[in-house]
Amino acid sequence: MQTPLWVPLLVAAMGFFGTVAAGVGGVLLTQRHTAHREKVAYERERERERERWARDDQARTFEHRREAYAKFYEELSTLWRKARENAFEGGEPLPNSWGESAFPKLYELSLYASAEVASVAHNSLGKVREVAWISYKGHGSDAFQEGQQRYFELEKRLLNSMRLDLLVSGNAEINPPWEWLLGRRLGE
Repeated sequence: MQTPLWVPLLVAAMGFFGTVAAGVGGVLLTQRHTAHREKVAYERERERERERWARDDQARTFEHRREAYAKFYEELSTLWRKARENAFEGGEPLPNSWGESAFPKLYELSLYASAEVASVAHNSLGKVREVAWISYKGHGSDAFQEGQQRYFELEKRLLNSMRLDLLVSGNAEINPPWEWLLGRRLGE
């Protein structure tokens, strides 16, 4: 008995279409798996990029904060030195506008500083200006002595707060640079 011609053709067609279907199915399955793997890799890379950007932003903010602290502290020290010189030289009362050069530096500091540092910096500048206005009475006046003592306390607190905020290890139990000078000038 002979097999009809259509049976081998049917088997060949089935084999052909099965092979094509398996090939297309395999390609689709591989493509789907590859797309999923690429998506996971892309998300992982994006997360790494975000973390890197966050670290860069944090480092840049830290540098701005450090600069703002240094500029303000330098300006505050200059103003304090001028107020003390006025007190020791028995000068005239300083004008109300005296010390306004520190305000832009205080605003910059306030932008980057913690609430504690900003508050202490504001109080320190206020105390310098207050002491400067009464400095014409001389360094021996009670108001000047009290103001000077309060300023030294605020300055020490400001230094400690800045060091803590900048993650500088240890306490700033150092004396501000001019406390020893004050002792030498007054003969203590």
